[in-house]
Amino acid sequence: MDLIFQYSSEDERQSLLTQNSGLYLIEEKNIKDGNFLIFSDVQRIEDRLASIEDTQDLILLKLEGVI
Repeated sequence: MDLIFQYSSEDERQSLLTQNSGLYLIEEKNIKDGNFLIFSDVQRIEDRLASIEDTQDLILLKLEGVI
């Protein structure tokens, strides 16, 4: 489920990020109608893939003895 919050200042933005830290920030829109943060309870597939690729890179570096 996606949740959309409008904000008008940097303090409000930070407060929304803190209050919704258990959710995934999937998009930020700064458009003529206002500033919006869009959160989801499901991680985007692109972020999941990036995490898997990062993990894979770490494993390869460990296997090669770099780290």
